[in-house]
Amino acid sequence: MRKASICLLVLLCLIIGGSAQNRVPQWKVVKTGILLNGNTALSGTLFTPSQSGLYRITGYISSNTTGNSTINFFWTDINGRPTSYDLTGSGGGTPAAVVLPFFPKAGTPIEYDVFGSYNVAFTLEQLQQ
Repeated sequence: MRKASICLLVLLCLIIGGSAQNRVPQWKVVKTGILLNGNTALSGTLFTPSQSGLYRITGYISSNTTGNSTINFFWTDINGRPTSYDLTGSGGGTPAAVVLPFFPKAGTPIEYDVFGSYNVAFTLEQLQQ
């Protein structure tokens, strides 16, 4: 009887633990970047998703001078519309930050450009079901 009770308890723990993990979505980091003391305009592709899904960008920018610095993120939304988000750090070092969820169309790039005199950090994540 005792052995059967312990086996049943272990089995219940495995079932409860396994099903709880399957129901909790997790964010997976697909790209990160840090650009410190930059003063050259840059642009490029961060990532091209093979499947549509929920993504989020966490971004930060500050300006190293009295002028503004900006990082722009570009993607094609699930409905096919080109979409962008601009994050601008004000002169004098006042930072700007964002946590931005979005739903890009599969096979289309998520791109960026940055200009000014800047410190930039970002993380791009995909929600795993």
